[in-house]
Amino acid sequence: MIANLDDTSVNKINITGTITNIDNSYKEFEIIAHGLNIEVKRYDQYSQTFVYDNVRIHICHNPNVKEDLKMGDRIEVTGELQSRNFNKKSNEASKEVLGAVKNYIELFEEFPARNIPTGNNWTIIDFSLLINSGLLGVMPKDSRYDFDGGRLKDTMLWTYKVDNSGNVQKVREGTAYELLVENNYRKIESLKENEVDKNSAVLQGRITKINEFKIPNYLNRYSVSLRVKVACDVFQQTRYWDLYVKVLEKDGKKKTGHLKIGDFIRVTGHLSTRAIKKNYKDKGVTAGGTTKRKEKIDEYLTRDIYAYTVEKL
Repeated sequence: MIANLDDTSVNKINITGTITNIDNSYKEFEIIAHGLNIEVKRYDQYSQTFVYDNVRIHICHNPNVKEDLKMGDRIEVTGELQSRNFNKKSNEASKEVLGAVKNYIELFEEFPARNIPTGNNWTIIDFSLLINSGLLGVMPKDSRYDFDGGRLKDTMLWTYKVDNSGNVQKVREGTAYELLVENNYRKIESLKENEVDKNSAVLQGRITKINEFKIPNYLNRYSVSLRVKVACDVFQQTRYWDLYVKVLEKDGKKKTGHLKIGDFIRVTGHLSTRAIKKNYKDKGVTAGGTTKRKEKIDEYLTRDIYAYTVEKL
């Protein structure tokens, strides 16, 4: 068993592509970074066609990125993949929740949350504190977190948050998978007609979750999703990401049947983009107090590592 994740973790992505978007610079942990998107061409063996992945990149430690690069340039980068939660949509909480949070802060002079909100950060409300104190009768039915703080699988539920001023909002969270590049890029030539971009990924980390899904319309074929914890040092401090690895399996040729949560593994593969659509009912209240539900579609991109090999270390 490998004991120290810091010393043995590997998180390396090498990729080429064409720039389709460049953002203005921003600062995180006193580091200047630029966000950009690149289009990565690869050959999909299942559809037997060329496909294009949209990869989000953050180039750190270089304030001159926007002067050096432009739309349409082709670049090669080497970096580390991170996962980052963000708010896709926000809405107002009910009067009962707003009142309970306000009263809790006034009574106990602390926030009803396990983590203290600081600066511009919002932290998740702990409903067990509100209910056990008698300030709230029941859990909101649309909360993504249960009484014990466990997160439910339904991504259409709301996460209730509070900031350091006592403001409350409920949000739907998404997870962005982005490549962090420590000023390690170079300009390259255009692809020829039948060429594809470089796209290689190597991860070495510990399994924290395993899910298995049957693939529709494929006999004896299914997808295994491994959540792997890896370290990242781009921001000059060790941070940990939970990254998802997809493995396509066939009966009798399983790469993952011997694996379990806690195993330390090495994965080789490529970074891939998937478009996801989910139908849900959005609840709203009219001026007259009537509750109405409207059918809506949630569309977003997610990125995974598609594995060629999975090795237990």
